[in-house]
Amino acid sequence: MKGLILSLIFVFALTEAFSQCITAPRRRGCVPFSVKIDIVPGSACDSATQKRFNFGTVPPGFFIYDTFTYSTPGTYTFSFSANFSIGGQTLVFPGFFEALSLDPPVFSVLRCEGQQVRVRIDGGAYEQYVIDYGDGSPNDIINSPTVLGPLHTYANTQQRTIVVTGNYVPGNCGASSSRQVTPLGSISVPVITRLRNSQGKNTIDWSTQAGIPYVIYRDGLAIDTLTASSAQLSYTDAPPDGGLQSFCYQVASVDGCLALKNSNTVCSITALSVVAENDQNTIRWKSPATGISDLQLIRADIGNIFSSSTIPFPEIRTDTAVRCGAVYCYRLQGTGTVGSQTVTVLTDSICVTAVSVSTPEGIRKPWATFKSQQVELFWTLPTAVNGKFVLAQRTTNGGLSRSLTFPFADSAIDQSTLNQPARYCYQMIVQDTCGNLSATSRLVCPVYLFGTKETRTTTLLNWTSYEGFDTTGFEYTLEKLDGSGNIIEQTDLGNNTFSFLDEGIETRGQVLRFRVRVTHPDPQFPLVYSNLATFDQLSTLFVPSAFSPNGDGVNDEFFVQGRFVADFQLTVFNKYGEIVYRSNRFDERWDGKFNGKVLPSDTYVFYLEATDEIGTPIKQRGTVSIIK
Repeated sequence: MKGLILSLIFVFALTEAFSQCITAPRRRGCVPFSVKIDIVPGSACDSATQKRFNFGTVPPGFFIYDTFTYSTPGTYTFSFSANFSIGGQTLVFPGFFEALSLDPPVFSVLRCEGQQVRVRIDGGAYEQYVIDYGDGSPNDIINSPTVLGPLHTYANTQQRTIVVTGNYVPGNCGASSSRQVTPLGSISVPVITRLRNSQGKNTIDWSTQAGIPYVIYRDGLAIDTLTASSAQLSYTDAPPDGGLQSFCYQVASVDGCLALKNSNTVCSITALSVVAENDQNTIRWKSPATGISDLQLIRADIGNIFSSSTIPFPEIRTDTAVRCGAVYCYRLQGTGTVGSQTVTVLTDSICVTAVSVSTPEGIRKPWATFKSQQVELFWTLPTAVNGKFVLAQRTTNGGLSRSLTFPFADSAIDQSTLNQPARYCYQMIVQDTCGNLSATSRLVCPVYLFGTKETRTTTLLNWTSYEGFDTTGFEYTLEKLDGSGNIIEQTDLGNNTFSFLDEGIETRGQVLRFRVRVTHPDPQFPLVYSNLATFDQLSTLFVPSAFSPNGDGVNDEFFVQGRFVADFQLTVFNKYGEIVYRSNRFDERWDGKFNGKVLPSDTYVFYLEATDEIGTPIKQRGTVSIIK
């Protein structure tokens, strides 16, 4: 027992003397941090056996080397192991090393008027920060936990580079970071230049200085802060009521010393509403309380073309220059001045479609004519109506009625009348885009020409009177046309003649073509025509029964005579069925010869096939005698 007690006393003595047994010149440093363990010569540790060193690495272990380099920041537990031959005891003596990171310090520069700056430490684990202002002045030192440096004044507004170096104490190591800064001579007063109300939100624009923070106020209360990155800033505010009332805005520039410079106050135009009422649009709004001196209501007629008028804040305006179904857009724009700067306050456009329950103006001066064998209608449209359709009621020959719908234009073609001539009469109604119907126009009826072929040489023509102009006094002219539509004859028939008997055979074509032209002494009356009436004349063929090809100059040739013959084929046979003559020319004549010799007196059979000018086939068979 006495020996054990002596051994423990010796161990405690060694432990107490450990600090004099081993030494480490550096216990704290920045990575890479190299350490070395020294054993004090002549100490108890120097005489011990099995000396081992553990530097707190992972995985842990005791090694014989006495130096180590830490590359990762952290606090490491050091152990020294030695075997003291006192009862076979092995003793372990602990210690600590701290490897520090070299992260650059994080800082910002607060700029104040008068070329003053102040450095603010925003991040770092250093006990001390050294500030170099880049102008040759003495450095400032900030000891942690102080985060705000003293004011420093530059001699001018020249751009400088500020370097902040972090320093560990103890350790005497660290890292640096830098920022460029342009000192402020002065901060300008911001000016709100534009305020726009759009979909319940207000957007303000104002002039700025880059890098300067700005506080936004709504009705005197700060609602946000922005830092300018350019010469103009915009901010969109969504007020709690959706922009239904006018709000007043102000911005203030703030320097690093918290000095404020307030802008002008500008209030929004709100509650702009447009209501489409019968034949008018009513516009209401709430004028801004301050910030502008002139307010305009602007109406967009088409595209970006605007008409505007200055309004001394009446807050209501009625627009009666509207047409049913048309879209009208309105916006408000106010202007004012701050010094030489123009301030604009405006709203988005609000659009409505005009409505009406009023009877629109109707069609004027309708007229009608036949063209290309169908009725064409013309009229004068009302100028103040936004029309959708022109509706027509048509009667045929005074009886059958039919409703027609035409596009809203100043003319139309009734395609159902193509090649169906009759007495057509029309009355037109305008339908606007709101569905309102105008009064009915006056009746308009083009001339209807018709007739009958009384005999082979006479044609009886009749026509109806023209209806549709504001006065009487129409003159009628009957025109006869060729196949190309050219006038070959015309007959003036006055103003109260509605029939004509055409006599004689027209040799210039098998088809007789007629139309009536209507004129009026009023120069506003257009030239109108009836339908084209056509009549077919009968074609004729005459084949002689005999001829005498004896050279006496009398009836020496055989030929066919007729009128309106187009295609022609004539064949003559002898009594044996042989073809002795053939021709496909209507004007050709036969001299009675076959193979250069005059045929003998006899009876011959002919066969004739032809077509007249209107395509009617003609077939005829008979005999012809040659007499000498």
